[in-house]
Amino acid sequence: MLVALNSGISCDKCTESYKLERGCNVPAQSPFKDVTDPRGISIIHRCPLLIYKNNPSQCNEILKYHSWYKKGFLAVEGTWGDQPAPFTIYMEIVDRAYALVEKYQAASVA
Repeated sequence: MLVALNSGISCDKCTESYKLERGCNVPAQSPFKDVTDPRGISIIHRCPLLIYKNNPSQCNEILKYHSWYKKGFLAVEGTWGDQPAPFTIYMEIVDRAYALVEKYQAASVA
């Protein structure tokens, strides 16, 4: 989702063939690998922007927690190993997404 938002992908720019390819209205005909999955096994069947459009408040909460995490705050007292599994997974996913955004932005400047 972050990669899509920061790489200029916009619903306004999608043609009907892109919508079909990316899984806008129905699952994509050719699903693709989720590059932000730390396990490297997730497959995406729908446009990543739909994740945000369908639940912006949850996405914003995850991004808010990520900003706190980057400042050194954790969800619960203790170490990384004491954190709830969803928290660690989301933080890893957002870290990977931000790394991809930085890589994309560096490539477009070069």
